[in-house]
Amino acid sequence: MAKVENLKAVLDAYGVAVRAGVITPSIDDEVAFREKLGLPALSEDARADWAKTDNVRKPITLAGANMIPGAPAPDSEDEDGD
Repeated sequence: MAKVENLKAVLDAYGVAVRAGVITPSIDDEVAFREKLGLPALSEDARADWAKTDNVRKPITLAGANMIPGAPAPDSEDEDGD
């Protein structure tokens, strides 16, 4: 169980670092985490998706709403509707 808890701590810390902008996720990270978690290798479709972004991902918290697929467009009005 300690090994699973340690891996969870590593993944949690990685996620915090990504959201803080300290680490930029890469395909190498995904491959390594998949191996450690015993997950299947990346599919060709997933590799093609990574290739579209030069094998790195901008953290969503830093990308802005206009960079998130399916996110609504930013509202140009302030909270009062002006």
